[in-house]
Amino acid sequence: MRLQRKKGFTLVELLIVTAILGLLAAMALPRILDPTGKVKTTEAINIMSAIRRGMLVYYDANRSWPNISVSTDFPRILGVTYSTPNCGWTFSTAASGATAVVTATHDGGTGTLTLDVVSGGWGGTGDYNPVNGKYWPNLGT
Repeated sequence: MRLQRKKGFTLVELLIVTAILGLLAAMALPRILDPTGKVKTTEAINIMSAIRRGMLVYYDANRSWPNISVSTDFPRILGVTYSTPNCGWTFSTAASGATAVVTATHDGGTGTLTLDVVSGGWGGTGDYNPVNGKYWPNLGT
């Protein structure tokens, strides 16, 4: 008498597939369900872009860069206003010679965002690193 082979998957095969799908879901869900970090980063990028434009106008008028370490000075010196609480970001500028940088630091994140005023190049550290930071939005850079 011949044994007939049943069609279907074994329990082990089903468990392996379930485990793989669970791992994939565990990796993907935090990025899908928590977009607020990228939204906050995008807000900071928009504010930093406005600060950069204000600094360029300031430089054209004064032939020097402003150093602004207090966020409340941006409206007075550069004419740049933004609503508070601005999602927990603190902005500052640093200038030396022909270079100027805008920096944003987030209260709840690890790392900073930077914008080179002259070149327009973006940088960052930690969660805001343009290469592999988890909150860096795709800006085509």
